[in-house]
Amino acid sequence: MLKLISRGGEFRRERPAGHGATQGAFGRDNGGSIPSNLITATNSASNDYYHRQCRQHNLPPHPATIDERVVDFFVRMLTDEGDLVADFLAGSNKVGRVCEALNRRWIASEKALAYISGSKFHIPGYVNVAPDICPI
Repeated sequence: MLKLISRGGEFRRERPAGHGATQGAFGRDNGGSIPSNLITATNSASNDYYHRQCRQHNLPPHPATIDERVVDFFVRMLTDEGDLVADFLAGSNKVGRVCEALNRRWIASEKALAYISGSKFHIPGYVNVAPDICPI
């Protein structure tokens, strides 16, 4: 792409349907390509650290966990280091985990206290600072 920009962009002929790129199109550096729109991820983890810890502490694991790769993709694409990410349907709090790893600040909210209690197993180095509010 950088070679193309250095030559002044792309010069295309009109296509049979009448559409084509404007003369010199693709001649501006927009900071890189658009990420692929295909994310390959599963939702089948049932014996990872989070699930094992929930079982060990008699906490129900959130039934709709999301693959961390999906969260990582969007956090990287939509935020910068130091940004605040709010997750109002936190569930098992994968967003918080990814934000910790990518140096983003985060805030999580979840309707069920049991899910928030279990979500701490996604946060490295978690310390229970409010045991009266969030048991276990």
